[in-house]
Amino acid sequence: MVDRGRAVPRPGPVRLGTEVRERPRPVRDPHLLPPRGERRVRGLLEPGTQLLRWDHPIPRHALSLPIRPGEGSDRLDRRAVVSRIFISLLMVIAVAGTGLGETVTILYTNDIHTRVEQLPGLSAAIEDERAAASGPVLLFDSGDTWQDYRVPIYAVWGAERTVEWMNTVGYDAMALGNHDLYYGPDRLAHFVQTADFPVLCANLRPVAGVKPPFTPYTFVQAGGLHGLVIGLITDEDLPYLDYPWLTYLDPAEALAAVLDEEEADKADLVVVLGHLPVAAAKRIAQRVPGIDVFLTGHSHELTETPVHVGKTVILQTGAFGQRLGILTLTVDSSGEVTKAVNSFRTIEKTPVATDRGYIRLGIIGGLTLALLLLLF
Repeated sequence: MVDRGRAVPRPGPVRLGTEVRERPRPVRDPHLLPPRGERRVRGLLEPGTQLLRWDHPIPRHALSLPIRPGEGSDRLDRRAVVSRIFISLLMVIAVAGTGLGETVTILYTNDIHTRVEQLPGLSAAIEDERAAASGPVLLFDSGDTWQDYRVPIYAVWGAERTVEWMNTVGYDAMALGNHDLYYGPDRLAHFVQTADFPVLCANLRPVAGVKPPFTPYTFVQAGGLHGLVIGLITDEDLPYLDYPWLTYLDPAEALAAVLDEEEADKADLVVVLGHLPVAAAKRIAQRVPGIDVFLTGHSHELTETPVHVGKTVILQTGAFGQRLGILTLTVDSSGEVTKAVNSFRTIEKTPVATDRGYIRLGIIGGLTLALLLLLF
């Protein structure tokens, strides 16, 4: 360090006794900061200010930072604290950003009508969409799945195969369709018991003392979301004579009654599986608020553009398993759907063996003919 109390002797001759010797001038590296430059810097500083010094030579391009005595460590501490606060804020923002919305994918079908030739293609599409989804996936059907009188061979053979297929691909719930009732109470009860998923209908009320094979609603879990799924059915072409113990209720009133129940308040997402036309779903959504998704059926409509009534999105895939509906929802922490993106995947037919169907059809025809001969 330079002694501030004494002048620094300049290089020059030095007298040693009677001999005069020339003081050696120091050889300076041109890349080092010269003392005069250092003194010029000091002249610009306030009294008492020190230069940051190093034990090794300071290159010319290096900066000398003025630091007041006792302030260096304080400044470094403050900078460290500010840096840590800034990093913490970034982490909080990042974590909060991940909770801004949870994504759930809803795959849906309606009015398959036991078209068994479509089932392999639907299976492949469902598997692909599950693999591609970034979040939890739910699978629903809006009814008229187990029966179709227009294709007798499917009616006598395809119903059981369709129920088995639905179990295999993992449906989460299904709405009861009017055609699903056509086999009669016993056959309906058999199918419902065979199914590994709930069959839903909230607007067919049994008389006192009768327990129907279906249930009004169910709850599903999709990641962190708690979903309420409710089933509704149309009043068109219902086989009332086969079910005298059932009373048909107005769909909107039945739906409102379910939403008024205490358990419904726990739901983050409300999905209605309605086996009724899109127009009927629109009227219901206008009367009953609080529906997030309304998946319809019965009318065999294709909603290429989703129908919106308030915050409710109404959809339908057409019929006969020709398409798989894919609805991706983003739901925020308060349970509000902030984004809904819908698309359809077309399903190609797959040839299937129908020998069992023909055999059953022949047996049924033979028994019917024998019965007629006995009667007449």
